[in-house]
Amino acid sequence: MGLGHWESRLALYETETGMTGPYHDHWIDGYHFIFLGTEQGLRTFCNLSIQQLQWLDHQLEEQSAADKPVFLFLHQPLKDTVAGSLESQGWYGVTQDEELKSILAKYPQTLLFTDIPTGSLK
Repeated sequence: MGLGHWESRLALYETETGMTGPYHDHWIDGYHFIFLGTEQGLRTFCNLSIQQLQWLDHQLEEQSAADKPVFLFLHQPLKDTVAGSLESQGWYGVTQDEELKSILAKYPQTLLFTDIPTGSLK
């Protein structure tokens, strides 16, 4: 979603999905699925607002159980977590990396799914 005119791309996403923004959650058969997304038209890094981070913290706390996984999806990886996510490799991830890691540390049952940075495949 970061390529092209940001406002147009976000509006198209919202129209086609019925979502009201770049982040949302769903409960499916008692399991929590959470989707995060950049809030600025950055080409490489993901920018999460304070509101989105607070929303995430609240969502992870909702009906939280240590023995029940929560599935979290974000296109960009956290720093130093997968091939291509090292800062020395030109890491393209979440600008608020430390803040997001701090929230996730409180909920070890959360499974984070990210995409492999394009540069790591070269």
